[in-house]
Amino acid sequence: MLWITLAFALVSSGAEPVGWTEDLEERIDRAIERARAFWRVPGTVVAITDGQKIRYLKAHGMADAGTQRRMATDTVFPLASCTKAFTTLLAACLADDGALAWDDPLARHLPWFRTGGNAEGRPITLGDAASHRSGYDAHDLLWYHRREPMRARVERLAGLAPEAPPGTRFRYQTTVYTAVGLATEAAGKAPWSKQVADRILKPIGLNETWLDAGAVPANRLPTGYRLDGDLIPRPVEPYPWGDPDPTASAHATAADMAAWLRFHMGDGSTGGGGEGAGGWR
Repeated sequence: MLWITLAFALVSSGAEPVGWTEDLEERIDRAIERARAFWRVPGTVVAITDGQKIRYLKAHGMADAGTQRRMATDTVFPLASCTKAFTTLLAACLADDGALAWDDPLARHLPWFRTGGNAEGRPITLGDAASHRSGYDAHDLLWYHRREPMRARVERLAGLAPEAPPGTRFRYQTTVYTAVGLATEAAGKAPWSKQVADRILKPIGLNETWLDAGAVPANRLPTGYRLDGDLIPRPVEPYPWGDPDPTASAHATAADMAAWLRFHMGDGSTGGGGEGAGGWR
């Protein structure tokens, strides 16, 4: 699927921001328009941060080509699997608290967790699941377009044998990662979305990030597109997210993603000023 693109870039990861020449914004504008034409993307929002502040934030093209609704800088985009980064950070916070550990077997926090086949070696740990080294191949049909509770999706793993012992290889695996989110709920004794909002979004100042896809104002969402056989973008229905999901339900603006990036480029604190600054614990 070709969604209207949310693009965000890092100008510099060093301590000192790079110089911003007078003609740089115009050059960026031209580069974006060339890229949009080449990839046939109806619209984009691009944010560029130097690690201290946003240097460029601009909307290009259409949020809906059919109605000619223009893209805006406050358009809210699906983050898809970039949601997992919030979940992993939450797990790290709980590890700092001593509520869980990366070497914990998933079954320590989810007593009902089972895998199929004959288990080889050690059980799947929280760290295995978070780093996609569970031993399972992708098996995306375990979760794709299944509107059911997260636990039901994970429980289906009991009927499927892993392809390798845990910790021995990388295979991107969303269903096992779902167990990371469920483990944070068990360890933190609160819903995943509440913990992420309280411990991550609010302290960093991500006020335009939604964890519940159904709560995003409809008039701020772009239309998604897929290229047909003639490479013409055709509109597609958005993914039918139900409840907040620790693997892929987050939505955000480009400016919020720039603040999220600045947090990761820094020292783990957000008290240094600039957009989205706040306390961090």
